[in-house]
Amino acid sequence: MGLSILSGSHKELVADVMEQLRALKAGSVKVFVGGTIPGEDQPHLRELGVAAVFTADMPLDKVVAELARNLA
Repeated sequence: MGLSILSGSHKELVADVMEQLRALKAGSVKVFVGGTIPGEDQPHLRELGVAAVFTADMPLDKVVAELARNLA
């Protein structure tokens, strides 16, 4: 599942999505987050269970490589 968040509310929204997935017994769904996400927030998102975080300035080849690694 991919979430694109540009509003700055990524910590709250991702926490809610992850909680809802667990409640639906879908906690094994891989969640990818992209958008305007400061580096200091990325560890928190990973702790919530996010598979990968893509920033707005990440080169496309790195995005593709990370997706391929996670979905292999």
